[in-house]
Amino acid sequence: MTCDDSLPAAVIKKRRVALGLDHTSVAVAMGINRPSYYDLEAVDTEIWTCVDVVEVFRLCRVLKLTPEGIFRRSASYFEEEFVKSVPSFGASPLQIKSPMEGLASLRPLIANTLVRTGESISQFEDRVGWGGLQDFLADKVSGLNWNVNCLACVCKGCGADWLAVLQNEFDSGDRERPGILGDQ
Repeated sequence: MTCDDSLPAAVIKKRRVALGLDHTSVAVAMGINRPSYYDLEAVDTEIWTCVDVVEVFRLCRVLKLTPEGIFRRSASYFEEEFVKSVPSFGASPLQIKSPMEGLASLRPLIANTLVRTGESISQFEDRVGWGGLQDFLADKVSGLNWNVNCLACVCKGCGADWLAVLQNEFDSGDRERPGILGDQ
């Protein structure tokens, strides 16, 4: 990985240091072990592939960042590296306005994509490269257990902007399930 200070590992480390936090306190706040947190600061793809969306939200809260603050400057890098192979039969992300309800807004987009393309849910899962979407269609909370790569691939598959979905979900909090982000 490069030493680009716009990539997530550098953004995360710089912010932790600026706040005077140690590795252990951030790991505990995220609900992960310390070695896993060290990896977040050492490997740029770690936050993309190895932590759940809810853990990204916890990281954002403890570091007083937003998902856009972590990913905005490097989004195209990850899209090119990981999401480029997902065929999109939906509208391009630029044609869809940013969803206002985060993950919940993906459910009707996926359902509409299935109707428009004539795909079954399993065919859609095969196309985007991720399974378990039937559970998500029934309950959006399962999407909090996806990694960011999965979210981006699902979003591309139905024509949504993954960073807007992630940011909007973070901004809305989880009113349906208090405490899921560690808030009491």
